[in-house]
Formats: sequence, structure tokens, C-alpha cells
Amino acid sequence: MRICSNSLLELPVLKSVIRKIGEYSYMDPRLKLAAIAIIGFLSLNAEWKILALLTLLVLWGGIRFQVSFFSILKDMRCFILLLLPIWGIRSLTAGMYDATLVCWRIILAGYAGVSLMATTRTWEIRAALRWFFKPIPFIPEKRLSAMISLMLRFLPLILRQSNEISDAQKARGIECRKNPIYRMVRFVLPLTRRTFEDADNLIIAMEARCYCEDRTEPELSHFSRSFRLDNRT
Repeated sequence: MRICSNSLLELPVLKSVIRKIGEYSYMDPRLKLAAIAIIGFLSLNAEWKILALLTLLVLWGGIRFQVSFFSILKDMRCFILLLLPIWGIRSLTAGMYDATLVCWRIILAGYAGVSLMATTRTWEIRAALRWFFKPIPFIPEKRLSAMISLMLRFLPLILRQSNEISDAQKARGIECRKNPIYRMVRFVLPLTRRTFEDADNLIIAMEARCYCEDRTEPELSHFSRSFRLDNRT
């Protein structure tokens, strides 16, 4: 006797499994990181149909996580403007279609990353990365996870600073300058200087608090909704 797919979904066991998977996808950072890695891998050489499907998937995830779409676009507006020269150069060398796909992939990856940072705490990202790197031999998982988590946390700060610099330059009439190279240099230099200054301040703060790699850190529980800290620490 044949059993259709709809009748299979009505089984109580499968219902509970699907419900649990949905609950974990809201909470566990390991699943979030794995989903972003899969989306990034699939978008490397994807055509517009696959990119459109991945974009809808990321937007749906943002809605389910209650992430404001317009606030993220507002934070990424300077990042999107920086892609315009890339789009122009790529259009001259490979065509407008290929240039649009390249910028689309970059924006999709950036939006997914900002959504991850908006819904996940820093220690959760660090613990999830350490969980992924721990089985790999000859890799210092604590150092690498700390570096990546700090880098991810710097991205919103860089976006905020870029918005502040852009608003300050507009108030000083930077748009009256017709030379795009001059405007780009005047934007990149202060942004780079502020980024390095913030990195130096972070290093000083970590050294003042005696930060080291052998510190006891909280562990993620085994795919729990409540994010319990492991009592073994």
C-alpha cells in the first residue's frame, strides 16, 4: 500500500522531529553558522534563479528571527555604495549580468552575516566556532574562534562608523566634489583610521583584564533551547 508524503507528515513522531528542528533553528548558533556556510557555498557559482531562492530563504529567516529588513539595509547602505565601483569595473570587463551576480552574492553574504550578529551573542558565536574547530587537528580552536568572533563583532561597528563619516561629509558638502576618487579617498582614510584605533583600544582593554587563551569559557549545551551553560566548566 502506498503512503503519500502528506500522510507521512501527519505521523506524530515526524511532527515532533520537525517541530524540534524548527525550535533549534531559532536558538542554536551552530545551526545558524552551518546555514550561513551552506548558503555561501551554494551562492559561489549560482545563477540568478538560485540566488533569488537563497535570498528569499535568508529574508524568511530574518523575518522569523524578527530582524528588521530596513534597519539592516540602512546599516549596509555605505557598504552597498562601495560595491558600485566593483559593479562598474566588472561590467566593463565581464558584462552587466556577471557584475550584478557578483554584487548580489556579496550583499547576500553581508546581509546573512549582519542577521547572525543581530540575533546571536558574541560568546555564543565563539562557542559555536570552537565546537566546529575542535575536531580538526593542529588548529588552535580557542584562538581561531576568538579571532573570528571579534572580527564579526567589528562589522556592525564599521558599518556604524561608515554611516557617521558619510553623514558628516555630506554635511560638509562632499557631494559637491565631482571627482569620485577624491570622495572615495576621503571616505576610506578616516574609516580605516577609526577601525585601527578601535582595535587598539580593544587590545588594551583585553590586556588590562589579563585575557588569555586558557581561560574557562561557557560551553553550549547539546542543542538545548535554553542555552544552558555547561556545569562542567
